[in-house]
Amino acid sequence: MASLSTGSSATLVLDYDDVVNFSGTANVTVQNQTTGTVTTQYASGASAFGPFKALTLITITAISACTYTQSIALGVQPSTLLLSQSAIPVILPSSGSITNGVLSGLTSLPVAYGSAWMYFPAGAGLPSGAGLYFVTGVTTGGGNITTSYQSAASAFTPYIPANPVLITSGGSAYTQTTGSDITLANITVPGGLMGANGVLRNTVSISNNNSAGSKALAVKLAGSFENSVSITTTVASQTQCNIRNRGVQNSQISTSAASSFAPSGAPTLFTAVNTAQDQPLTFTGQLAVATDYIVLEGYSVEVLPSA
Repeated sequence: MASLSTGSSATLVLDYDDVVNFSGTANVTVQNQTTGTVTTQYASGASAFGPFKALTLITITAISACTYTQSIALGVQPSTLLLSQSAIPVILPSSGSITNGVLSGLTSLPVAYGSAWMYFPAGAGLPSGAGLYFVTGVTTGGGNITTSYQSAASAFTPYIPANPVLITSGGSAYTQTTGSDITLANITVPGGLMGANGVLRNTVSISNNNSAGSKALAVKLAGSFENSVSITTTVASQTQCNIRNRGVQNSQISTSAASSFAPSGAPTLFTAVNTAQDQPLTFTGQLAVATDYIVLEGYSVEVLPSA
């Protein structure tokens, strides 16, 4: 049994069958990691939370001193937990021009996406500065930029805004950022979820133009490279990377499908990220030439947990 003093809080990771038994007075926030649904409720006296039949985060914020116990069910646990997935395109586009929120002059994209998130540098003259903007009416050469914005420096899973508002003024011709990793998605891996021998399995699909310039996509855990692919003339790729804890929660080995899918051609990488704490898993894109582009078409992040 654990206790919380007034004003303190604790975040718990619940598997499919776990239950938290609570006693006291607190605000309890429940976040379903599959659907993204978040609910907050006031709890007073004896309460039970779960099972939720999904990977769930519960944050207990004590209003007065309280106690809680997390009970792990003895039933069969799922061998794989889906942490995050998306097929909403996130694009690091080529240089282009923006006039009153209308984007044009892009190196031709593979399809007319309809809508997508796109990264624009500070020089694009957009109201929130450099970052990801939701773009509607995406053709192969342009689209209409909205005010929906994400820096991706904090957690960001691609989504479709409910009521995007078009930008109707400002903008300029811009040169796309080159030689730097641009975060296209940022998923939080809850502390302790992997366990000492768990695996974080990432599958990523990307598209890009055919040119001599390098188009790179990398997978990073807390900023440490775990996998990357650098492409020139191949216009579509999918890669999978397994990040494995090595008997402790702060030592990993990561492997990818082929040696060309890892930094410096190394098929195996070794990192020392403390997965007992919340850590960001990021997908980043990098262009060598500003007239190229790369599209994060979709990804899935799975956890194979262990004790």
